[in-house]
Amino acid sequence: MQKFSFYFNNFKKYLLIFLKHLQNLEFLFNAIICINSLVALIGNLFVWTSIANMDYYYKGEDLVIVFDLFSMSSLTIISGVVTATLRTHDHTIIYFITNAAYILYIYYALFNNIDIPDYKWIMYLHITIMLLLFIVYIRLHRKR
Repeated sequence: MQKFSFYFNNFKKYLLIFLKHLQNLEFLFNAIICINSLVALIGNLFVWTSIANMDYYYKGEDLVIVFDLFSMSSLTIISGVVTATLRTHDHTIIYFITNAAYILYIYYALFNNIDIPDYKWIMYLHITIMLLLFIVYIRLHRKR
C-alpha cells in the first residue's frame, strides 16, 4: 500500500495542471457550462426523488409539471453541451436564454405549485453560475 504522501503529491500535481488551464478563459467558460449542466442534472434527480415521496391530492398535476421540468433541464443540458463544443456567439446567446427560461420555470413551478422543500438552493446556484458565466463571457469577448 502506498503512502498518503504519494496520493497527496499526485493530487497536487493534477490540481496544478487544472489551475494552470483555468487561466485560459475559454477553458473556464466551458468548465462553468459543464458545472451548470451537472447542477441541472442533480436538481432534476432531486425533484424526481422528492415527487415520489409526496402524498398530495393533485399528484397528477404535479407530475405534469415535473415532466415539463425534466424537458427544460434536458434542453439546458443539451444546450450546454452544444455551446461548450461549438463556442459560437449564437449558441452562447441561446444558452443564456435557455437557462433564464429554466430558472424562471423553476421559480414558477416549484415555488407556486409543487413547493418542494430545500430546492431554493439549486435555483440560487443556477443564478450564481449564470452570473459568473456572464462575467466570464464578457471578459472573454473583451479580450478578443
